[in-house]
Amino acid sequence: MRAGRMDATLENLEQPFRKKQLSMQATLPKTSRTVGTSIRAKGVTVNQLEVRAILEKGGIALIAQHLNLNTLEWKMLRLELQKAGFGAKVLQNRKAGKLLEGTRFQNLSETLKGPVCMIHSLEGSTQDLKGLLKTLESHPKMVLVGGIVDSTLASVGGIQTLSQLPAKEEMLGGMVHGLESIPRDHLVGSLNSIPKRLTSTLIASQEGIVNMLSRLDSNAGALEK
Repeated sequence: MRAGRMDATLENLEQPFRKKQLSMQATLPKTSRTVGTSIRAKGVTVNQLEVRAILEKGGIALIAQHLNLNTLEWKMLRLELQKAGFGAKVLQNRKAGKLLEGTRFQNLSETLKGPVCMIHSLEGSTQDLKGLLKTLESHPKMVLVGGIVDSTLASVGGIQTLSQLPAKEEMLGGMVHGLESIPRDHLVGSLNSIPKRLTSTLIASQEGIVNMLSRLDSNAGALEK
């Protein structure tokens, strides 16, 4: 009886997050959303098209081995990931490997060993890599093996290093704050001085080239004599 109530509670909690998954599927390329017999005849599945769309968007797409998670553990993991703005998609290694062939993510196929899934950022969500790693660490049956961060392949060590960096929003906020703290007159003067310095550099370079050509002409004349 208790198990039935827990399943019902999980179902209710999942409802708001299913909309995110549907909206993500709606952003697939038009040809992907109109999959017909002609595409399936070529051996391309809906799952492969969704994986391709995830990779093309950039963002975060990590590969993790899932070690015998039961149904309840999967539900709890998906809920935690969705609350953090991420989704999980189980991969078929052979088909996913073929999908990566000839792309800039080809080396990612080395991580497709054993039962694996892709943990990816959802459309319109903030990409908290540090929070994602903490979520995965709380599930010992999930083992991170590599992935992609901002369209760049990264090892486990690289992903952990990137997670220690400030988020893009924090970096942009710091830059804006830094610019705002500079006196306006000083900032305007610095920006105005850039074209002047560039012009001076170009003039100096032009004079140097002219002098060099003049010396070459002189040397050539001396050799002719």
